[in-house]
Amino acid sequence: MAEDQGKEEEEKFDFTDEGEGYISLDEARVLAIRTASQTPGVRSKRYRDVPMAFEVVGATEDEETYDIVLSYRPQGDFTGTPGQEHFIIAKHGEIILRQVWSTPKEPGSLPILPISIGVVVVGIIAAVGAVFAMNTSGGDNVPMAVVSSPIETEDTSETLAPTHTPQVISTPTLPPTTSPSPYPSSTQRPTPLPTATTYPTSTPDSTSTSGSTSGATFVTKWGTDGTGGGEFSQPTGVAVASDGSVYVAEWGNNRIQKFTSEGVFVSQWGTQGMGNGQFQNPYGVAVASDGSVYVADTSNQRIQKFTSEGVFVRKWGTNGYGDGEFAHPTGVAVASDGSVYVVDVSNSRIQRFTSEGVFVTKWGTYGSDDGQFWNPSGVTVASDGSVYVADTSNSRIQRFTSEGAFVSKWGTEGYTDDGEFAYPYSVSVGSEGSVYVVDSGNNRIQKFTSAGVFADKWGTYGSGNGQFNNPWGVVVASDGSVYVADWYNHRIQKFSVGQ
Repeated sequence: MAEDQGKEEEEKFDFTDEGEGYISLDEARVLAIRTASQTPGVRSKRYRDVPMAFEVVGATEDEETYDIVLSYRPQGDFTGTPGQEHFIIAKHGEIILRQVWSTPKEPGSLPILPISIGVVVVGIIAAVGAVFAMNTSGGDNVPMAVVSSPIETEDTSETLAPTHTPQVISTPTLPPTTSPSPYPSSTQRPTPLPTATTYPTSTPDSTSTSGSTSGATFVTKWGTDGTGGGEFSQPTGVAVASDGSVYVAEWGNNRIQKFTSEGVFVSQWGTQGMGNGQFQNPYGVAVASDGSVYVADTSNQRIQKFTSEGVFVRKWGTNGYGDGEFAHPTGVAVASDGSVYVVDVSNSRIQRFTSEGVFVTKWGTYGSDDGQFWNPSGVTVASDGSVYVADTSNSRIQRFTSEGAFVSKWGTEGYTDDGEFAYPYSVSVGSEGSVYVVDSGNNRIQKFTSAGVFADKWGTYGSGNGQFNNPWGVVVASDGSVYVADWYNHRIQKFSVGQ
């Protein structure tokens, strides 16, 4: 572990082979340490003013950026589990992304929900001080192995008992009414990208066969942890086509998988990379009425469009803050007229495009007022054109017109009552107008009317049928079936709730 007190030293840049003005990987490590130690991230209240010791535990690079992962813990005698921060630094010295992935865990206590902070732009630094001792162990992403084989699915329909007891978990930091210091409003752009930090309050019961629900019927499930066809590594997004085909976006395996409505594996496409048809952490997936599949290719800062069989059609987007540019696109939805809505999470906004990727309009800024966002994650479009957004860190759902005019909102942060949320990551609308929300921190699905009136809920923490371990994506099929991407259980669950 790094020493608690770093020694003062002056260090000049040894410029890379790309020329003067480009920093080296070692200098990127130092810049990440310096930034984290001098401008603390948005952490939980427990560690808000606690001095931290930092250590580099992952450092990789590609053609344009460095990817640095820091481990950090309170200075002094600390025997718990350190937290993690993530930096993406451009080779010319700009911090493109900074995320607080998790906060330290005291021995015997619960881990804290992952909290993210946003883009901080810095110039090239001539001298770096207060350098802590560093480690440079590897931090590569998990590769994907392509295996085409069918899987067996379980079809054991059962109505689950209405005995819902929501989890009480560590309270995340409440959203500010103004941009938090030290970052000005023009640069504060938080992002809730998936992390490897869990936060349940108990151990999964692998022998359990039912979860808590108040009207949903468990139908089937499929998937296990792995890289083969029908296996998953952190499924985030799920979408259903008009013919019943189910598409799943896998954050960990960098691919899209296609299944029948009962979970029989059909096909897959995608590998890790930046080329056409490749992905860097795909998050959201949506299917248009013509069968076209749209994927939010999050870390590649773009949207990709495919045929229903995974043939690449086109792409659009690049990293930035202008129209048609993205800072980590996550949720994606397609309206009946073909309009494509994208959650531009680190820019705290929604962007609308034509089906060909032509920019149409945008709305949203960082904040907690009507029409503002803090870590928006999911988006869906109703048959009447209404747009619903999962405003994750504001613990609410917001409803807009197709042009982005604010209509209504509902939800508060909480862990017990109906209509309360702990990190709502995804939202979907049924054909009759019911709104389904993934209440991830409470390991449940909540159902509302189109006006936000609570109607139903189901789910508890666990690995049994109808239980969840950090659910992430939700979609409602035309027949009323509800599909849920059960992130840490590495599976998809299907429910019947009627219309």
